[in-house]
Amino acid sequence: MEGIARLLGALPSGFLDRAGQTIGLAADMLSLRVARTTDRNLALCQTELPTRARRRLARRSLAADGRLVLDVARTWGSSDALAAGAMLDRESRLLWDAPAPQGRLLLVPHLGNWEWLNLWLQHQLSKDGGLTALYEPLANPVLDAWVGEHRRVSGAHLLPTDRSGLRAFVRRLAAGGTVALLPDQVPPSGARVLAPFYGRPAWTMTLANRLVRKFKPDVLVAAALIDRTTVPRYRIAIQPAPADLASHDPTVAARALNSAVEGAIAQAPEQYQWGYKRFRHATADGEDCYRG
Repeated sequence: MEGIARLLGALPSGFLDRAGQTIGLAADMLSLRVARTTDRNLALCQTELPTRARRRLARRSLAADGRLVLDVARTWGSSDALAAGAMLDRESRLLWDAPAPQGRLLLVPHLGNWEWLNLWLQHQLSKDGGLTALYEPLANPVLDAWVGEHRRVSGAHLLPTDRSGLRAFVRRLAAGGTVALLPDQVPPSGARVLAPFYGRPAWTMTLANRLVRKFKPDVLVAAALIDRTTVPRYRIAIQPAPADLASHDPTVAARALNSAVEGAIAQAPEQYQWGYKRFRHATADGEDCYRG
């Protein structure tokens, strides 16, 4: 796997874009599970789009998924992953440069190339103790070790989503550091509430709300969006989180969190990971809406 990553890191980005697009469109033609889930999620979330428009968005999304797989490998295999740099618009730069004496909580949806964003953040925070993030270990231990090794190359502090990892994560935020959460994963039982995501109930984390209420950090929503037509090819998009994320009502806060994710997705809907089963078992009877 290491050799493959280095090979991809040496290949032109244009070639990898075309190869990745082919992979994604092949998944669509073969109706693989990721393609079926993408179609289902778009039918649930993009109800205002006509059927043909949703189908076109699904194809663009799967093509972007294929490109992302190779783009991530290229990021890990490059000798200088940050050489391409990044663009920040004026608002994003002002938000990022603002002082955060009580720490900073970053909400990073599965949008764009979040692996590259991890490297960029660590580069920005190298003099301030680095980035600390929670991650859910992969089912395959060999793949998990390989991915974890590359994620730690930047110096980021990656903590598993268990009790010890969560305690270290909280300590880092309490000390005024910068921490990151993935706000659009299905959280474990006991740490979630049902809240609308694109108007449909979805299990949503309560951790962000608890952290905001206790530590009052600066909260930002961040993504590294890919633009294949420009140099550099990444645009860092940063938005403020809704004020209701600090609500004493966990459901109100969860609704605000999902709204923030929707706002980020609106910048580049085809770059969102629609193949993730966000709505699984999020019904009164626990039925899986993806079954069949």
